[in-house]
Amino acid sequence: MGKYWLHNALVPLQKALGPKLKLYSGYETRSRSTGGFEQIRGILMHHDADPTSGSDDNVLDYEYKNATDKPIGNFHVQRDGDVWWGAAGASNHAGKGGPVPTSRGTVPLDKGNLYLIGIEASNNGTGEVWGTPIMESYLTLVATLCKTFSLKPLEDIYGHWTYCEPSCPGRKIDPLGPTPSYSKFGGTSGKNKWNMQEVRKEINARLQTTPPPVPESDWVTLGRSYPTPPGTPILKKGVIHANVPWLQAILCSMNTLPEDGNKPIYNPAWVGADSMNGGQSVVNLFGDATYNALVYWESKNSLTADGVWDNVTAQKMLNVRGK
Repeated sequence: MGKYWLHNALVPLQKALGPKLKLYSGYETRSRSTGGFEQIRGILMHHDADPTSGSDDNVLDYEYKNATDKPIGNFHVQRDGDVWWGAAGASNHAGKGGPVPTSRGTVPLDKGNLYLIGIEASNNGTGEVWGTPIMESYLTLVATLCKTFSLKPLEDIYGHWTYCEPSCPGRKIDPLGPTPSYSKFGGTSGKNKWNMQEVRKEINARLQTTPPPVPESDWVTLGRSYPTPPGTPILKKGVIHANVPWLQAILCSMNTLPEDGNKPIYNPAWVGADSMNGGQSVVNLFGDATYNALVYWESKNSLTADGVWDNVTAQKMLNVRGK
């Protein structure tokens, strides 16, 4: 079973995409039968051949809930620019293809599902124009995943058609179609397969751009700004507050130390159990899983391991993790 999952992307993606990022129920533990990835070596870009007359939401249900080969892809970018995260583990999307080189080693023949993050996108694949909303979200998603998992865009990004070229050329054509806002990809009309070298260069250029610094008065995480002092209000076991999921997401973005297996400090799959109180589900509850994760983090960062997120712990976390 593969041991690499995409959980660490939650905070970076919410920061980059804001409300455009949507979480399809159960994404935290959804995967193909092999579980996680064998290793994350790259990204594979697709279109889904979805007719323009169909519903993007129905496509999501098919990919993540109803298809025989579910889940199909890890993410799905809709025409309006919404990005749905459907599977945090390895998914079915690559099929026959390869072998292809990446900066982290070769993706073996027909093994793309085990090594490549799959991104589906709504387009009929017969000449439908790619609008600006879907293009901007698609490129932001790919760039953020590259940054999060230390992938090299010039070596680690493939289109489905370029992945197939070494062993079964012509098997796939995606992504395809006019891209007026990025004409070097698919042109402005016709049925051109995307020039993946140009896509790679665009993503690489985005990663070379340093964003402006965040004002010191704001603590920014999950794509939201919190002007109040860190640690306000105090969060501890038994507290019910809207900031609890925010703290859980921060803990989820960090791993344990190498001697502890580099496991996530807080796994989003624990949220359901963490919100149970006396057999009843309680929203925004600071439960045992959050408490244990915070105690671990405090113990490894020279703090009193009391499982209380107060001003002292919050300031230390801000210094260690950054904004």
